Amino acid sequence: MKASQTNLFEHSEAKVNLLGEYLKAYLPIITYAGFTKQIHLYDLFCGEGIYENQGEGSPLVLLKTVRDFYANYTGKPMIPKINFYFNDIEVDKIEKLKNVIEAKQLYQKQWGELHFSTERYEDKLPQVISHIKTLNGKKEKAFLFIDPYDYKSIRASQIKDLMCKESEVLLWQPTQFMYRFAENGTPQALIDFLSEIMEYMQWKNVQSIWDFIHQITDGFRNYLGSDYYIDTFSIKKDAQTTFCLYFFTSHPVGFMKMLETKWRIDEENGQGWDYRMDNMDIGLFGGQKPMPQTNRLKQKLILFLKNRSTYNGEIFQFASRNGFLPKHTAEVLKILDSEKRLKVIKNDTKAQKNTFYVTMNAFENQPKILSIQLR
Repeated sequence: MKASQTNLFEHSEAKVNLLGEYLKAYLPIITYAGFTKQIHLYDLFCGEGIYENQGEGSPLVLLKTVRDFYANYTGKPMIPKINFYFNDIEVDKIEKLKNVIEAKQLYQKQWGELHFSTERYEDKLPQVISHIKTLNGKKEKAFLFIDPYDYKSIRASQIKDLMCKESEVLLWQPTQFMYRFAENGTPQALIDFLSEIMEYMQWKNVQSIWDFIHQITDGFRNYLGSDYYIDTFSIKKDAQTTFCLYFFTSHPVGFMKMLETKWRIDEENGQGWDYRMDNMDIGLFGGQKPMPQTNRLKQKLILFLKNRSTYNGEIFQFASRNGFLPKHTAEVLKILDSEKRLKVIKNDTKAQKNTFYVTMNAFENQPKILSIQLR
């Protein structure tokens, strides 16, 4: 753990890469919509920016992504003002970060404001929550990256307080260590975290780290409610160690962009980064792309459709919340239809073959074009 604070290892690089890739998708959406005048980017455990092995941490990823967006953007409307808030409890790290930003010329005043602070997360958080609650509707957005060194300071109630229609949160959790302690000699800090989102017997009876990750995800979903979208990005450091990022948003477009980002990184499963990826000649790393594995979605859809009739919009929602893109959903529905397992009705007549309307329009504008059920 201490070494990871001074060096950027491959699994940590995967974490900040997800942050950067999502921000690349996030900034154009917000800008082209034309409503937002300010974006607030928070990095509450920012570190010193550059590590002893010259790896670049989250502050540099945020700044470089904004710099590149400004350099390449040629359209209208104007880019919103983008404000940065970098916090770390260690004064030396913040001073190093300031020096790195200045030396590399990574910030320009015309972008927005640049803030630094050296406060404990627990002391900084009320200020951040207070700021989030004052955001001015569509005119302001906030994105928060919370990357703690451990889980002792994190609570689900904090995430709930940070969430609104204008905010999104990306939270890092050392799930492997949490899982190990959940099995043996659970410390009070972990009990306090887990008890907010699930019952005692749920987290004491998990069978694997993946079950544990899914338990936490379901716990967050139940705790925050259906108004929020929650997704995960797993990071498999080695054969025995898996960590996880949790993404929270109330905006379906932002949620879909995170799903797309995940599937660009993990083109086979859309689940996360694996330490073996750097040795595989596939996907983002060159060579032939893997085929998406959609068997999990097929099984889930069969259970979802069993003994019920539902609409295209509900299927889109269900598949998305389970981590799949519209193209995967359409593919699975085509397979089920080819197996003559679906009854698809449009306006009381049989629908056109292989047309299922499971796009973003199914969520926003046309949620009830088709009625779909298992035969």
